[in-house]
Amino acid sequence: MHYYSLNGQSPLVDFREAALHGLAPDKGLYFPEKTPILSSIFFPTSKR
Repeated sequence: MHYYSLNGQSPLVDFREAALHGLAPDKGLYFPEKTPILSSIFFPTSKR
């Protein structure tokens, strides 16, 4: 998965770079390029 800066002035980076640096060189937050959609099976249902 790649991450981009919300300020839009820095290149895409991988998770390792985003996690190690926290902020992009343009001072923007790193955000995932795309967000996976999880199926309803992923979320357990609570029984009362």
